[in-house]
Amino acid sequence: SDLYFAAGNALNAKDYDQALNYYETLMEIGYTGIQKEYIALRKEDEKIITFASKEDRDSEMISGKYLKPEERMSKSARGEMLRKLVLIYSDKGQIDKASSLIADARKENPDDMSLVRAEAKLAFESGDIEKANKIMEEIFASGTTDPQEYFNAGVMVASVGKTEKAKQYYEKALELKPDHVGALVNLSIIILAPEKDIVDEMNSLGMSKADTKTYDELTLKRRSMYQDALPYLEAYKGTRGRWNTNDYYQLGYND
Repeated sequence: SDLYFAAGNALNAKDYDQALNYYETLMEIGYTGIQKEYIALRKEDEKIITFASKEDRDSEMISGKYLKPEERMSKSARGEMLRKLVLIYSDKGQIDKASSLIADARKENPDDMSLVRAEAKLAFESGDIEKANKIMEEIFASGTTDPQEYFNAGVMVASVGKTEKAKQYYEKALELKPDHVGALVNLSIIILAPEKDIVDEMNSLGMSKADTKTYDELTLKRRSMYQDALPYLEAYKGTRGRWNTNDYYQLGYND
């Protein structure tokens, strides 16, 4: 129990190496944290209160503030430890170790969306984009209103060439957060991406009447492209944000 609390304290202090060492030790020795709890119902708010010992509980019962003294076994700490191990391994880039625990962690924490996000990130980083996108859809089905979730999904599908789907995700992110820097920049990049092909075609044209007409059409197409991207770039400029284009295909788990 002391080691378990020490692990939690190390995690709170962001000493992830020490926390990892403690949690790995706890898992190795089979610690579950299951113990007998002494509880009673508090009258004023009908809340179940857990006491440090049977003696403490019985002493409080004399006050008349509590009802229904009972005993029960506490919930296992294994699920929580698995969850924290997965998140620490994932944060440290230890993909194989995180992946080996994720199924058990999610089984014991079925409603924990942080594990769903971690699994999506692991799938993305291991190159399984389809699986990552499928898991992100699970997050969307939960009713999330976090724009970063949609941005992450946009990055994933964009990295395999699904630009129209990426645009939809980025637009949803902007619907939820109009000044989301990553979505503004990535949408601009997608809109302007065809420019190189247009310029190459313009440079290949000759001086004939037909070529001149084609050149003018391409010029208008290029100008229209700029006009489509301009609102996003102006909005980006208004955020005074800083963005490195090398981050285009990186998951933005920190906004």
